[in-house]
Amino acid sequence: MRALVIAMALAGPALGQTQQAAAAAVVAPVALPASVKNGVDLWRKGKWADAVVMWRPFADGGNLDAMFNMGQASKLGRGTPKDEARARDWYAKAAERGHRPAQANFGILLFQAGQKAEALRWLKMAADAGEPRAQYVYGVAHWNGDGVRKSLTTAYAYLARAADQGLAEARTAIDLLTPKMSVTERTSGWQLATALAKADGSRGTLTSIPKPASLEVAVAPVPQTPSVSPGALGAAPGGRTSGDGEVPLASLSKPAKAFRVQIGAYSRRELADAALAAIKSRSPALLADVTPVFQYDGALTRLQFGAYAGPEESKAACARFVAAGYSCITVDAS
Repeated sequence: MRALVIAMALAGPALGQTQQAAAAAVVAPVALPASVKNGVDLWRKGKWADAVVMWRPFADGGNLDAMFNMGQASKLGRGTPKDEARARDWYAKAAERGHRPAQANFGILLFQAGQKAEALRWLKMAADAGEPRAQYVYGVAHWNGDGVRKSLTTAYAYLARAADQGLAEARTAIDLLTPKMSVTERTSGWQLATALAKADGSRGTLTSIPKPASLEVAVAPVPQTPSVSPGALGAAPGGRTSGDGEVPLASLSKPAKAFRVQIGAYSRRELADAALAAIKSRSPALLADVTPVFQYDGALTRLQFGAYAGPEESKAACARFVAAGYSCITVDAS
């Protein structure tokens, strides 16, 4: 799979992620009025030099799409001498100001140059915002353990998001990866992909990737004080899901004091599942020696962890969640 990363294609010219006006007008040697979009039209007709002439004043004036397009021209050597260092500079300028395709291309070039830690930072930024090529490279890196800790769950989540957006390379990778995964890994990957989709503002479910069977099949309730090693999620009696370290409330033998921390209250169980999957993937150390508990309160599903012997212990645990970027409150469940 590493070869797939190296061969990853860069995006085409940007049409208009930004609408920033040029700092100055330009008289290009073509009949079209000067604009970033008209430069793209020239590029598509093979008039690369004319496109570069049209884009440059916009790029110099701070237009992010024009900066990105100048990077494309320099990377490919069309309309301007081929110069990967210059291409990287253009991508970096646009990436630093939030241009997602530029962040993806900048990350890909850094990855190919062996600067993997910095590359993965930019790739994750773009991937979490929904950029499919960044999702693909970031996913393959986690599959290979290339510059990052190997995680098939994380690989599946990002590759599934890219494949669901129509990226052919990601679809091929998902087809190769899925048979290598356990039911637990694939289930967790599906849930993380769902959480990622909600975070980037797109749809919450994967429409073109089959749902893992473990999300449909009933499993037995988890015994009291279960192992913290994750098990497959499935629909438990009464339509609730059970497993993955969860303890059904009916099976809890409450001690005299049973404090928990609560991470959120969700309108649907699947949202709580996605939140748990995201914590497992991004902050697994927070879940050491604690048990996830899904508490149902009318239409809400509350995601809690515990139990703790007293309020001070639960407050300390809550502080660790907050430090990792999660909201948290303590709960007296006695």
